[in-house]
Amino acid sequence: ATSNVTSPLTTLGQDDGFLNKYLARVEGDSDFSGIAQDVFDAFKLGRAAIVAKNYEVRDAQADIIRQKISEVIAIRAVYYLQSGKNAIENNDFGAAFHDLSEGYGFVYSLRFTRNNQDDLSYFSQSEVQDFLNNILNDGPNGLWDVTPATLDAISTSIASKFSFTVAEASSAD
Repeated sequence: ATSNVTSPLTTLGQDDGFLNKYLARVEGDSDFSGIAQDVFDAFKLGRAAIVAKNYEVRDAQADIIRQKISEVIAIRAVYYLQSGKNAIENNDFGAAFHDLSEGYGFVYSLRFTRNNQDDLSYFSQSEVQDFLNNILNDGPNGLWDVTPATLDAISTSIASKFSFTVAEASSAD
């Protein structure tokens, strides 16, 4: 929980080690600035709607939260895959394995994202599993063998389902 209850976004990314940290990193990229305020406003208005028993507004705010958190997961998946690719190309395998491990986790999480248009996940369980298999199956040694082409293809597939580009997500730090 934030130590500043009147203005919680002032400590964005500092209060816990879970999604708040990644929301802060996405917020810090000019391509995505405002996303943290959107999430905060939706939580705030949604909570007020619950108190007022206005369930239509509550549901609309829940949709916004789901959408924005889904975007954060997708942006960070692409970011880490691209960071891993860059580290591989620079023979920095320590950084590559860190980034690819983070990316793998975010790719896995894509199956839990929700598209508000049809209330389905942006990616099916089998699509996500295909991504994960592709990351590990470029050769017999798993992440040691993943190719930049594989990471680019997966990154492009992820970004194409959202309103951002691979280049935009790659710079989100």
